[in-house]
Amino acid sequence: MEGILFDTQTNLEATDTKRTQLEKELQDLMVKQEALKGQICRITRDLESSEKRAQEMKASLTQQAGAQEAEFQQVIANLKKQNEETVRKLTEERVSCILLCFCTRTMMWVRHWIVLCQSQCVGS
Repeated sequence: MEGILFDTQTNLEATDTKRTQLEKELQDLMVKQEALKGQICRITRDLESSEKRAQEMKASLTQQAGAQEAEFQQVIANLKKQNEETVRKLTEERVSCILLCFCTRTMMWVRHWIVLCQSQCVGS
């Protein structure tokens, strides 16, 4: 009987030691679980914040792209207008130059004709 009591006492001590070890491991796992829950909450908040910043940046970039497109269209319109104005001025200058050349040649021809007429009148 004494042997049975000794074996039982030894088993009870081993069981108690094992129970204490398991309780400590359970406590450690619970602490780790809480730490992981905290990390999950922080990562979730960071993700939501990043998504919000990404949406805001997308909206901002979309707005900037629209503004740049409008500015580009305005620059194109201004360049077209300047080009048309330059073509008009060059055309007017060319027409003026042609008229001036024509008038100059006409006047030279008239002078030449007058000189011829005068020389014929004087010679007759």
